[in-house]
Amino acid sequence: MDVVIQLKRPDDYIAGEDATRMIVRYTKARHLKAKDTRDSEATLRNESGTLVWTYSEGDPSYIRCIELLKDAISYTEISEELGVSKATISRMKKKAASEGLL
Repeated sequence: MDVVIQLKRPDDYIAGEDATRMIVRYTKARHLKAKDTRDSEATLRNESGTLVWTYSEGDPSYIRCIELLKDAISYTEISEELGVSKATISRMKKKAASEGLL
C-alpha cells in the first residue's frame, strides 16, 4: 500500500448533537509531500436535504493545544480542557515545535 489513512472521531465530538465529523490522518504516505499529508477534519452536514462535505486543515485538539501552550497554560489545565493525557500534550508540543508553530 502506498497510502494509508486513519479516520478518528474528534476528541470534542458529541454524539447525537454534532454533524458527522472525523479527523483524517495519514499513517503512511509514499510519494506524497509532507504538506499534502497534514491532518484535516472532514464534516458531513445535512443542509436542506442535501449532504455537504466541508474540510478544515488540522486536528482541532492539536490547534487548541498550541493556542493554550502559547498562553503558558499548565499541562494539567490543557489536559482537562482537551480530555487528553499529559503525555499527549507533550507529543503535541514537540510536533508543534518541529513545525515551527511554537
